[in-house]
Amino acid sequence: MKQVKRNAAPTRLKTTQTKGAPVVPLPAQKTEPSETPAGQEKKQEVNPTKSELRAALPQTRNLDATIDVIEVLNRRVKGREKLIETLKDLKQFSLENKEDIVAETDSYFGCSLTITDSKRKEFTTRIPKLISLLVAYLQKVCEEKLTEIETEIVLP
Repeated sequence: MKQVKRNAAPTRLKTTQTKGAPVVPLPAQKTEPSETPAGQEKKQEVNPTKSELRAALPQTRNLDATIDVIEVLNRRVKGREKLIETLKDLKQFSLENKEDIVAETDSYFGCSLTITDSKRKEFTTRIPKLISLLVAYLQKVCEEKLTEIETEIVLP
């Protein structure tokens, strides 16, 4: 049977702690044997460098920071979905194309565009060329915004 030393001092790991960071054990210190004139080996301790200490610290986020990142990504994904739906609607939008229509004429071919502001003032037009130009411009803006949002949806 093995005998257990009762008065043995417990071994302790050296640790480092910065404000707000968890206690992290330092990497084991390197020992290099060196010979003494008497032929005995002597262990020499080498202190770890700052870069080794930083590498030993965990690279984790706290829960609040992780939730914030997820919320930002969720908003971007929802915005992307809304832009895709808007683009789909704009591409399905069709106007009767008459080549002889001049933009200044007030010809009505079954299409109209109404814009209402925050004071409930309205602007309505029934000019097909103007409406088609506005639809093309909206498609272009939505496609650019979609590209921008898609580049921002990246896990850090």
